[in-house]
Amino acid sequence: MLVCFPGASVRPSKFAGVRDGVIRAKARGLSDAQCAAEAGIDPTTLYRWLLRGENGEDPFASFWREFGVAEDAARRVRCAAHIEAIKAAA
Repeated sequence: MLVCFPGASVRPSKFAGVRDGVIRAKARGLSDAQCAAEAGIDPTTLYRWLLRGENGEDPFASFWREFGVAEDAARRVRCAAHIEAIKAAA
């Protein structure tokens, strides 16, 4: 996939090669910056892709939805762990 922004040179996007890894990293509970670092991209790139997805642009729209699902799943796991720790302490 080639991505071109006004005034920018044409270059291949890293998106297709890293999207699944970014989603898996988010599901493990990593921060956005950690997900980007693990994928070898700048956090700004990740935020740009998410914004494009939130605006409904393909193929970023499905990435944005899956990233949100992964984030929610990680949050549920963290909450469950906290609840178990509270129960154990009671």
